[in-house]
Amino acid sequence: MAMMMWAVGFPTGEILLETWGAISLLSVRILLAVGLLMVFWIVAEGMPTVLAAPWGRGVTVGGIGFGFGAILLLVGQKMSDPVTPAIVAAMMPIAGAAIEVVLDKRKLRLQLLGGIALAMVGGLLATGVRLLDGTFGLGALFCLLAICLFAWATRKTTRDFQTLSSLGQTTVTLVGALVITLMVHGSFLVLGFGETEIGNMDSRHIMMLLIFSLPAIAISQLLWIWAAGGLGILLASLHMNAVPFYVMVIVVIFLGDPWSWHQGEGRADDRQTRPLAVWIHGGAYRTGQGAIPWYNGNSFARNGDIVVVSINYRLGALGFTDLSRFGDEYATSGVNGILDQIKALEWVRDNIGSFGGDPDQITIAGESAGGFSVSTLLGSERARGLFHRAIPQSGAAHATLTAEEGGVVTGLFLETLGIDSADELQSLNVEAILSAQPTVDQKFSKVLTAVQAFYPVVGNEVLPVSPLAAIEDGVGVGVQVLTGSNKDESTLFIMEEVSESQLRRQAEGYGDVGLIDRYRTLLPDASVTDLAIRLATDFMFKIPAIRLAEIRAAQEGVATWLYQFDWESRSANLKATHALEIPFCFNTLNAPGVDVFIGEGDLPQGVADEMHGVWTQFIQGHEPPWPAYNIQNRPTWHFDDASSLIEKGEQGLLEVWRGVR
Repeated sequence: MAMMMWAVGFPTGEILLETWGAISLLSVRILLAVGLLMVFWIVAEGMPTVLAAPWGRGVTVGGIGFGFGAILLLVGQKMSDPVTPAIVAAMMPIAGAAIEVVLDKRKLRLQLLGGIALAMVGGLLATGVRLLDGTFGLGALFCLLAICLFAWATRKTTRDFQTLSSLGQTTVTLVGALVITLMVHGSFLVLGFGETEIGNMDSRHIMMLLIFSLPAIAISQLLWIWAAGGLGILLASLHMNAVPFYVMVIVVIFLGDPWSWHQGEGRADDRQTRPLAVWIHGGAYRTGQGAIPWYNGNSFARNGDIVVVSINYRLGALGFTDLSRFGDEYATSGVNGILDQIKALEWVRDNIGSFGGDPDQITIAGESAGGFSVSTLLGSERARGLFHRAIPQSGAAHATLTAEEGGVVTGLFLETLGIDSADELQSLNVEAILSAQPTVDQKFSKVLTAVQAFYPVVGNEVLPVSPLAAIEDGVGVGVQVLTGSNKDESTLFIMEEVSESQLRRQAEGYGDVGLIDRYRTLLPDASVTDLAIRLATDFMFKIPAIRLAEIRAAQEGVATWLYQFDWESRSANLKATHALEIPFCFNTLNAPGVDVFIGEGDLPQGVADEMHGVWTQFIQGHEPPWPAYNIQNRPTWHFDDASSLIEKGEQGLLEVWRGVR
């Protein structure tokens, strides 16, 4: 019974780890377990018995054995999978035997040595050679160390605290585990380490947390201490051999995973190949990283059997300063960041098979600068054949600088730094380079108000022409594209009231002051600020996405699907703002920080389920459930509480921007 209850904790823990940091989850888990056991102990045996317990020794043993052990086990599970820790746990008889040999002077008989050898071979076969593979192998090692600590702490508890009942022994030692986990949690918070996120909780996650905390640790630990006290650590630990079977049954029956006799090897080792999604983060080509909770690919893996990869690349001046004026060796310096992305895709093509991915089913996706990157790669011959489908979100193939504009940025950059050679630049530290970026941004914005500094520069072997022009010439013809934008992108960037003069300067930067009057005709009730938001949204995101779809629609052998995200945030005046769609397509509504964007109220899980489902199917190689874009009808799918297909909805808007964008 103890092992059955303990087994429930592995799959429930795996689900909770999608949104929780491992240390935070463990702290809450043990806190709930200790609270339940303490109440039971006081009611059953009275407060005097509780106060008279050997708390010092109990907390020490529990902290070292069960506290550090639990931390290692949960971190190990996060680095491997839900079944592997259970398989490693089945090796506890080895740990028990070793402890009895060392501490109890048990003789090493031939039968015992044979049993240990067979257990080790069985564990190796169960986990496979992946024990030697990077993160997975380290996770399995952590789980093994945890089991050794559990075995030691169990022996100490049953031998050293015989004056206490099993309930008392369990509670005292788990209090020690709680002290250690809270200390580690506090240290991680102070030092800024990871694993401390606390995910938003809906009713399903609350139920999972209660199961994970009460039967899976409080009751199972109580039964385990009671049984080990009667049977001995070696005999009791033999029951752990059934844990992997219990876990696999739970995973199959309650989580709907297919049965596999090789389940413990991990999904990437079952000789199947899976479609692959490579995520390119946004951040205006200046900031960002690929490893934030919003980009957690667990839902794609769980619901679509998809391998998800996120990448990083050089940003800002480090990634996009065109130094070609200093010689051929710097000819592609203005696209260093794009070259990083290409190199990452080449690595994925060559190595992803080892992780269960199919190099012939690669989808690249990204948002904002990540979307710009996806579209730029679509228009680069250097990236041909490295992907088969593309999802540029809020970023089409227009966010680049001409060679002349790149030269202006470089000149301002060198001027700001007070240098005039590549050698001097190479000698500077990173901090000096990064500190100059804001000044260059300000200076460049006075030269070209509609373009930002440190964007990819065209006119080199990677981008000989603009990506949009290359796409129009047929580059990327064989790639299926799902693209679109959010209805109110620029509410994230325009937070204050805009004056009439500011609106005029904005339109001048876009190349046509007449845009203001034409927009007032389209939107007669809009305020000046609303007009500024609409202009910025359409100029930077919406119109480029439509133009990309139109160029591809005029070509044979291509398919493009256009969407618009319309669901409005309940927070302030964000509406359907920039980046809001990310937790919907990743199905990470519970990720930290998403609540700030979404606002108060019930989670819009229905919208997330629909959008995540479309993305999942597209990555798998299926067409979206609405017609491909064509110039005749211009079908666009609008994601909202009640999603809908709208045709010819942007005819008037396209006329407004004709000849401008």
